[in-house]
Amino acid sequence: MELNSIFEFDEYGILRVYENEKTKLNCNDYQKFWIDGNELIAFEYDVGFPYEILKLTSDSLIIKSEIVPAYLFKGENIKTVKDLEGDDIKFIRENGIIITLKKQKNVG
Repeated sequence: MELNSIFEFDEYGILRVYENEKTKLNCNDYQKFWIDGNELIAFEYDVGFPYEILKLTSDSLIIKSEIVPAYLFKGENIKTVKDLEGDDIKFIRENGIIITLKKQKNVG
């Protein structure tokens, strides 16, 4: 998931993610989604990723993730044990990541 990624939620509970609006093939594996209370659950293989729904309108969806992105734990970013509590990781653990999805017009 990057800036300008496109998320397609279909009526059958399938979630497809595209790198950007020009990409024709989705970049995620088979994923399902559903709403459970105030959470959007994205499910891939045997793992569910919960996102707190902060706001939902007919034009946008704002969700919050408390998952620290894996790339922050890669070798070049982690040189000492102290790096496991670096500023970015600490910020995400304390505040989460706010993601805004906006409805696209004339897609497809």
